[in-house]
Parts: sequence; C-alpha cells; structure tokens
Amino acid sequence: MIVLDYAHTVDSMRSLKHALFENFKFNRLILILGFSQDKDLDNILKEVATVGDSIIVTRSKNPRAALPEDLCQRIEKLCYKQPVIFDNTLDAVIEAKRIATKNDLICITGSAYVAGEAMQVLKAI
Repeated sequence: MIVLDYAHTVDSMRSLKHALFENFKFNRLILILGFSQDKDLDNILKEVATVGDSIIVTRSKNPRAALPEDLCQRIEKLCYKQPVIFDNTLDAVIEAKRIATKNDLICITGSAYVAGEAMQVLKAI
C-alpha cells in the first residue's frame, strides 16, 4: 500500500505519524522523504524518521528543495539510521516499490512537490 501526503510542518508530520499507526496495519514502514530547505527540518524529522523501518530521501525538481545529503546527515544524527539517497522522485519510488513486500506500507511525504511528482510516477508505472 502507498500513502501520499505532503506533511511539511512539525504538527502535520505528527498528525501523519499518528494516522499511519492508527489506520493502517503493516509490517514495515518505508518512508520516502523530501522537503523544502526552508522548513524546520530537525524537528519535522524527529517526528517521523524514528518510526521508519526503511528511509529513502530524495528531492523534488523545485529549486527550493533540500539536498538529500543534508537530510541524510540530519536523520543519521537523530536516530542512527542509514537512509538511502536518490536525487529524484522517480528513482526513490522505484526503489521503495522494489524493497516493499505486500504487507509493507510506503509513505511518501514532506513536500507537495515530492508528493505531486510521486503521483505522476505512480500513474506511469
């Protein structure tokens, strides 16, 4: 199953996290995360990165997109997880689908731009 969301604030990410665990049953949570660089990234990531079993970081084509390498470093400091980096949403979605089993949940979030690009990718594949 795939959930698209564009939570991009601390409160919206907290709400998304609760909604995922209250409304879905899954074995593993695979996160695809991409944000704009002007967001409260550390506090947003505290809300979500700790619950992801697999984390894929990416960036949208928007020029304000945060660099995946920066997101990766922040996540590693917060929860000692090793995210996988993809420079575009297409490759991030393909990788998430490749590693997911039928009982896993893929959640794509962090930016309306990433969610929009992911929606186009999902329609095409």
